[in-house]
Amino acid sequence: MKKLLLGLALLAAGTGSYAQSYYSIKKIGVADSYDWQYGLTNGNVLLNKPNNDVLSSSQTVPFSFTLFGNSYTSYKVSDNGYLTFDTSASTSDNTPATLPSASKPQNSIFGFWADLELKAAPAPNANFPVKVLNYSYGTSPNRVHVIQWFGVSKKGAAIAANSDVLAFAVRLYEDSHFDVVYSWGGNANFTGSVGTQDAGNNAYTISGSPSFSFPLTAGASQKNADAIIYTFKSGTQPDWDASVISSTIKNVVKLGNVNVAGVVTNYGKSTINTFDINYSVDGGATVTKNITGVNIAPGGGTYSFTHPTAWVPATPGKLYACKIWASNLNGNNDANPSDDEFNVSCFVNEGLNGTKHVLLEEGSGAWCGYCPDGHLIMTSILEDPNYAGKVFGVVHHNGDGMTNANSDIINSKFATGYPFGMIDRTLFSGQTSVGLSRNLWVQNVDAKLNAPTPVDVTITNKKYDPATRKLTFTVKANFADYYMGDLRLNAFIVEDKVRGADVHSTWTQHQYYSKQGSAAGGPSHPLYELPEWMVGYVHNHVVRKVNPIATSSAWGDAGIIPTIVSKGDTYTQNYSYTIPVLKTVTGILGKNTLPCNLCNENDGDGMNKPSDIKIIGFVSMYDATDITKYEVLNSMEESSVWGTGVTEKRVSTISVSSLYPNPTQDVINVELNLTQSANVAVTITDVAGKLVQTVANKSLPNGASMLPLSTLALQNGIYFMTLNVNGQSVTHRFVVAH
Repeated sequence: MKKLLLGLALLAAGTGSYAQSYYSIKKIGVADSYDWQYGLTNGNVLLNKPNNDVLSSSQTVPFSFTLFGNSYTSYKVSDNGYLTFDTSASTSDNTPATLPSASKPQNSIFGFWADLELKAAPAPNANFPVKVLNYSYGTSPNRVHVIQWFGVSKKGAAIAANSDVLAFAVRLYEDSHFDVVYSWGGNANFTGSVGTQDAGNNAYTISGSPSFSFPLTAGASQKNADAIIYTFKSGTQPDWDASVISSTIKNVVKLGNVNVAGVVTNYGKSTINTFDINYSVDGGATVTKNITGVNIAPGGGTYSFTHPTAWVPATPGKLYACKIWASNLNGNNDANPSDDEFNVSCFVNEGLNGTKHVLLEEGSGAWCGYCPDGHLIMTSILEDPNYAGKVFGVVHHNGDGMTNANSDIINSKFATGYPFGMIDRTLFSGQTSVGLSRNLWVQNVDAKLNAPTPVDVTITNKKYDPATRKLTFTVKANFADYYMGDLRLNAFIVEDKVRGADVHSTWTQHQYYSKQGSAAGGPSHPLYELPEWMVGYVHNHVVRKVNPIATSSAWGDAGIIPTIVSKGDTYTQNYSYTIPVLKTVTGILGKNTLPCNLCNENDGDGMNKPSDIKIIGFVSMYDATDITKYEVLNSMEESSVWGTGVTEKRVSTISVSSLYPNPTQDVINVELNLTQSANVAVTITDVAGKLVQTVANKSLPNGASMLPLSTLALQNGIYFMTLNVNGQSVTHRFVVAH
């Protein structure tokens, strides 16, 4: 994660009898697992809209927090941007003033104290989240408790733009320092007070308070990278104070050399030119290296280091505790050595791998005009011969006729806008969110296919009873290596060719690429000639059910896989799903205003079709406090009818190595291989399964051949070519763009 830190020394002089009881450091960029949007779906809502000049009920801190020498475990929150440890308080103060002041909130931390309120924004942003919430993350002794104000606005002011609402948070750390993270919005009209005071005439505020201007952030899409942070520490800012704030050591590492690397921050008033970087493992011997020739600016400057002596763990399957710290700052002792350490627990395995598959999850909705472009990209990935059998795709629908409760939970956690995609729910290097724009899907699918995995996933015991419409199966995880974490078995029930009646944004798919509408991609886009509202649109890879067992958690269920697994361990989970009664579609013929080869306007089956049901089983990580730790380790896909008495065809006579050019204008060339000479029959269908072209049998010899096929008679759009040989067939997708 990029960390750009601005160093400012003592930012402001406090007032009161102990003016230097706190000092502050300004920096840019979140240096840990905090995510500014995490609380929206995972936090506890303390105050909701509409509300003004109110205090929350008493809240609990999960550890003892010390402010001005006094320890607290509970507090109340005001909509006016502060929290108070005086839980006897009953009124909220909306008028910031110079501190200390006996008439103002006592034993309080002021994140941005101003006359604020919680109110709904007018259209088109009426659903913008507005709330005050809290949550915690991390493990002892490094826990962090977050109090966040999201979407608050100036009392009485109109909300005309995103900059008219604020998002900021106070974070309480288990070592009893705190900071304020400014993540969103603000303009020159927002002024307030930032700091803290106790009940005994001691206070510290940022310079400019109570008329301190809300810090403006630089951009709207990377709030973790460009968040402005003020860190508050007790005491007087020392000359020499440095802390290791992060490390590249992962929670699971491979047996062998492990680089000890990270970032050290200078919290002191003096520039650091030399220092020692140290580490120890399980309380063992300290490994020290003196670093020279650096220039770490005071008050927040940083330096990225790699210790020249790698750590070499000895035992696989073991959890190690690694401690990293800085010392000997320009030959001086660190003033606060107790808060210098960065502690990381890491589990060691042998680096053995299973057979990797990639799970591509798309967030979509029938109302979403950009989403059909995401569907095309997913289809191109899944139909690419290089990815066949290696990449599995699903679509989590939002706000339409295909939504389910657990897909809603998944979308709400990872959505960055629709459509978005997740590649094994991984946070990739250089990205600030797990959810990815569709232009990033292909490159990151490639990256994950080459990534190691400790586990193989299979789907067994598949049975389907046509009389009861009940489908049962088992997902099995077989570990090729040692691993550690909160691991969950899970499954998706997925259906293809789903469609419904002519209801806009429910079944009928909107799209912005049509020449009838925005024509977002221009005339060359495959959707350009199709209608803006695609009636009878055929929705594929639709997630119908997540985790089809009684508890039905979106993230799988704890306790099936233990926290530490050994090489060779196997774990299973049984699932059952009763396919609902078949839904048919009638009366939508002729609704489209332009031809739509992605649509099926004919009467017929629409939903709950056993033949179109697939199962995807997978193993994923889980961490309730860290959005980046939901990674899918491996997955597998199977047709639901395989193993139920229906014989699965195993194609061995024919294989297709390439279709080119794809997209094509007039001719598409098929490169194929036959294990014996044979007649090859070719049929072409559209995405709705409608036959649009038949090519006469071609007699081809054993071995490699090239078969050119004319596409001049086909309209622009997506098609599927099926080659049949001796009762066996292969199907591949191609695009026509004249």
